[in-house]
Amino acid sequence: MKNKFIIILLTIFFSSKLLAENILIEAKNITLDKNKKITIFQNNVIVKTLDKKNLVMICIFGTAFFSPIAFISYNLGLTPDKGTYALIFFLSIPLIFISCFSVMGNMTRDSMIGDIADEVELSSGKRQEGVLYSAVSFIQKVNTAIGGFTAGLVLKILEYPKDNPTYEQTYSLFFVQGVIGPILLALPLFIFYFYKLDRKKHARIIAELNYSK
Repeated sequence: MKNKFIIILLTIFFSSKLLAENILIEAKNITLDKNKKITIFQNNVIVKTLDKKNLVMICIFGTAFFSPIAFISYNLGLTPDKGTYALIFFLSIPLIFISCFSVMGNMTRDSMIGDIADEVELSSGKRQEGVLYSAVSFIQKVNTAIGGFTAGLVLKILEYPKDNPTYEQTYSLFFVQGVIGPILLALPLFIFYFYKLDRKKHARIIAELNYSK
């Protein structure tokens, strides 16, 4: 029964990620022109409607909003009984939204690097996608390392065993995952608030670049 629960949860998780990717990739074209410019979400309705900054902030807020729902529901006594399929489907609802917002936010954020490269080219006369994307890749690897270290540190502090954890240990881990984690998302939300390269400014940059060529 436990294995069936795990399989169902994994299926829901990956299905929700595919759903988010299809929302954004359905009309997406990734092209490499003579200036080696990567254009992402070229025909995407969502990004055309919202500035990339606004979409990323919405995705961060959405992830932070849905992450603690399971924890809050448990404390309010709203979750179904343990070990039931009803509990799996109950937990899958916020999981789907979290996955969708995470994928959309990450993809949109990565596409912003190309816009920044345009601004850098206008001010310096040099295309530097390689430097920018390498820096982002390095930061992502650093974040992964810090995340793994932090997760191990939390398990060490809680003295969380591999088998038969106590209720208090599981509840504390649930608290870190569902409450502290979303609170930390206030940091990227704060950082993206000061991002000034909106759609109109980027259009002016492209016009100036095309005029200078």
